[in-house]
Amino acid sequence: VSPILASRFIGIFSFWLGFLMLYLIARRLLLPPIFTAGLVLLYATTPVFFTHVFSGMETMLFLSLMLASLFAVVCKRDGLLSLLLLLTSLVRPEGVAFSAVLFAAVGIERYRESTGTFKSFFKHFLFIYFLPAAAYFAWRFSYYGLLLPNTFYAKSGLGFHIPTLVDIARFIRRYFAVPLLGL
Repeated sequence: VSPILASRFIGIFSFWLGFLMLYLIARRLLLPPIFTAGLVLLYATTPVFFTHVFSGMETMLFLSLMLASLFAVVCKRDGLLSLLLLLTSLVRPEGVAFSAVLFAAVGIERYRESTGTFKSFFKHFLFIYFLPAAAYFAWRFSYYGLLLPNTFYAKSGLGFHIPTLVDIARFIRRYFAVPLLGL
């Protein structure tokens, strides 16, 4: 299969998967039908999504996996949640941060429910998410020499070094100084 066709298929499939997950989350939360309709209508008509659907990039896949993970949370399917968080972390590095936040939130909720529920949740997370992710990230670190390399930088051999971080700080200072001071 042509990589271009495959990436477009994945983008289109991911768009509709995200649409379905958002709808199912709203239904599971027993939101009023008018609110659910408005929510999925906003999702379906967001112009930037159409750019991402056909771009061949991973954005729509990442978004749909995040929504599927949230659906697994509201359905209390901890094994499925761990698998979806692993896939989310493999698609983009931000998935690791998303997984950490969701792990903490769901872990606190499961602990409040009962110790047994928390132990089961933790066991699923450990064996389905953490151990495979740790093995993958250890291999990636040994291969690239960086924990979270940007793939462009990893291929060119630059990575996140002091000059790169200084450039990022200058960019933030120049373009975000006023909003950050406002906050």
